[in-house]
Amino acid sequence: MSNAQLARLLPTGISRLVSLVSLRMALKGLSAKAWRPFHQAAEVDWNSLPLRLRLLLLFMVRMAGLGFLALFLLLATIPVYVAWHPDPFVGLTIFSIATTHCVGLGIVTRWLHRETGAGTPWKESFAAAGFLVHASVLYVSTR
Repeated sequence: MSNAQLARLLPTGISRLVSLVSLRMALKGLSAKAWRPFHQAAEVDWNSLPLRLRLLLLFMVRMAGLGFLALFLLLATIPVYVAWHPDPFVGLTIFSIATTHCVGLGIVTRWLHRETGAGTPWKESFAAAGFLVHASVLYVSTR
């Protein structure tokens, strides 16, 4: 396999990797029955919270899961789209939206980590954004 062929395959591989992580997070968020482990930063037992507050927090956890599902679907479309319509603008747009999601997630989880000391996935969010930026550069340069 030549370097050019490999460079054309890397964006798809990177998008698949990030999309699978997003799918895992979507499933965890959408199926949640309580808040996620790093939400323990609140230092309050989940069962001690009033029911209405638990429902609101569970709604927010599931909304985050829905965001991850949207990210998964977006990134999962790249290989299919590229196979039929190799338009660099649309592919770059998909990578840009996904990168924006990961950077935003990194910013808010880093903030929560700084404020509470909770072990949040801020590094992983920024790493995913970095991979997606790299994938978008490769995607545009090989089209």
